[in-house]
Amino acid sequence: MKRFIVACVLLLGGAGPAQGQLAMPARVSINYNVNVYGVTAGEALYTFNFQGADYQATARRQITGVARNFLGDSQDFSYSSRGRIENGQVRPVAYRHEDDHRHRVVQVAFNGNEVITTATPRMGMGHPPATPEQKVGAIDQVSMFAQMLMGQEAPCNRTFRVFLDGRSRFDLVLRPNGTQQVSLPSYRGVAQRCAVQFTPIAGFSDPQRPARLTFLFANINGLTVPIVVEMPTDSVGVVRLQARSFRTATS
Repeated sequence: MKRFIVACVLLLGGAGPAQGQLAMPARVSINYNVNVYGVTAGEALYTFNFQGADYQATARRQITGVARNFLGDSQDFSYSSRGRIENGQVRPVAYRHEDDHRHRVVQVAFNGNEVITTATPRMGMGHPPATPEQKVGAIDQVSMFAQMLMGQEAPCNRTFRVFLDGRSRFDLVLRPNGTQQVSLPSYRGVAQRCAVQFTPIAGFSDPQRPARLTFLFANINGLTVPIVVEMPTDSVGVVRLQARSFRTATS
């Protein structure tokens, strides 16, 4: 997967959740440290607001500290996503991200079986580009974390079809891999560990190979929170995201 990717989103049943559907607070925020080679190189802050079956989310990721001397703003991005939760499944409607370094805005519209990307300035769509059939049923990277939060009892028994950055398609297959004791500012206790198979599908600008990753989930205030996420990058190997704070609000 390209660069380090983080964001999250989820639903509040404002008028009361559908049967079997998880009720959420009105506002959720998660702040992550981004670690490369064991060193904190950046941060990512995600804020989610929920009303009825609709969600809206914003996220900001940026390089910090000494790493900024080497990478500048090359990894600084702003994200937003909106959509609905239907029968426990995330259904994105629109996704947008802005690249501080390239000054590029990418927008993705999800309209039934049609997924349309618009980029200003234009960008390549990968080698080979994702086909319309490969995009069907895929969700954006922000909505992926929304679905993660809805894991409840079985966060490690899921497959995500992800359409990253408006062009790159990949699958993440999660399977149980035991538990792990965690001590982070956001959570101390036992977390569920998932072995994650990353499979590139199409739309990448550089050759990609399958990889094995690790996600850790903790049950916090009734939510299944991804507190540690390890992701491969094009340039700096595996990047580790660790949640340093998690907050909810009812209004």
